[in-house]
Amino acid sequence: MIKIGKKMISIPMILFMYMLIYNPPILAPLFTFNSAWLVMIPSTAYLLLNRKELKTSVNLRAVVWTEITLGVVFAYLLVLSKLNDNPFSQHGFFVYWMAADIPFALACRIALQKRGLGVSELLDHIIWTGLLMAATVIAAFLIPAVKEFFAEKTIAYGVSKMITVKLSAYRNFGFAANLTSTAAYVQAVIACIALWRGVRGKSSWLIAFPVLAFSANINARVSVYLIAAGMAAIGIAMLFTKDWKRFLTYVGVALGFAAIAYFGLGIVRFVNPMTHEWLTRGLEQVSTFVAGEEAAYSDGYFGELAWMLSPDHFPKGVKLVFGAGTEIIGGVVEEKYGTASDVGFMNDLWRGGLVYCAVMYGMYLLALWRIMHSKVIRRETGIFLAVLWLFVFGIVNFKGMFLIHSDLTVVFILLVAGLIWNRYDSGDLIPDVPESVRPLTAIQKE
Repeated sequence: MIKIGKKMISIPMILFMYMLIYNPPILAPLFTFNSAWLVMIPSTAYLLLNRKELKTSVNLRAVVWTEITLGVVFAYLLVLSKLNDNPFSQHGFFVYWMAADIPFALACRIALQKRGLGVSELLDHIIWTGLLMAATVIAAFLIPAVKEFFAEKTIAYGVSKMITVKLSAYRNFGFAANLTSTAAYVQAVIACIALWRGVRGKSSWLIAFPVLAFSANINARVSVYLIAAGMAAIGIAMLFTKDWKRFLTYVGVALGFAAIAYFGLGIVRFVNPMTHEWLTRGLEQVSTFVAGEEAAYSDGYFGELAWMLSPDHFPKGVKLVFGAGTEIIGGVVEEKYGTASDVGFMNDLWRGGLVYCAVMYGMYLLALWRIMHSKVIRRETGIFLAVLWLFVFGIVNFKGMFLIHSDLTVVFILLVAGLIWNRYDSGDLIPDVPESVRPLTAIQKE
């Protein structure tokens, strides 16, 4: 651990978080597998070496039941795929969740608690990891040689050269596997967490917000929606504090950042006119749609969505209830089923039907409920995080798929391990746990 200001920071934890969250193709072309496998082994080894701390501070029953539930759903999808002659590989994200993401999240929790640190420091590490990613985005934006190096690594990882070169003309900045989707989305989420931490008293994090927001927006315009939703979640949570002075201060801060964003477009235009044109076109389309006027992008998208939900293409009968054991994104089974869709809700229905949606959405909503009522953070922070992730789920699962192993789900599992997989919320606190390692101390720090 090193000390930056008043914050205790673990550099190895940040580097491992970066590897698992963003999956940078750092070893390509020598190795082209997901970096989750590089994190899985040390995470599991760390838990085995710290079995006592794991037993005394983690609600293992909740973790085991989560693993069992995911395992049963995974087996269910494999059976569906076999019965419908669809590939098993489309459900591989369950393996990442169970074997890599959950062990790593638990390892982070134990590592922080052994040093007497709590949820506040977990959020700090997530923000620092986002800033590390933002540094690669800004470097690629300002230095063409850096961007070219990252692009070459991405192509060596297996991403289409034609697509990479095309997108790199106006976005695709940074070092991550999913720059134009979930990597940008998680930057937006982390930006909102930094803003919350900033307006709640950790003013140094206010500086991080525009940096993180910039790194998100120049890679995916959907990030604008996510940041707007996150700022709304902050407003909703602050209403519960009844601290009207701080609420008005937040409104002023939000307006200030809006002004910074407006003038920041001028800098983008100077450095990369194509990126500026892409961003402004997206903003014009959004404003046109909100005004109720015709917008080519929105009309085409919603028209396409209406087509996907038409009776001719919506799953029927048994497939509606149980699914077909397949996703339909990117046209992978378009010829077989006569439909394709990028909308996550549609993919979830085709994957496992209403049964799958009921179980997975139910688990997610239950986790949000428990985050909102977690005893290791202040009530308003729990409300903010729950509302934020509810909005994120709705937006991301409309534009793409949320229920996959991605940058977003890794961060969410980190929060679940830190906030609700503990003996304090379960009422099963062992008396001999030292006060110094109890995450309840995080309440005073929030």
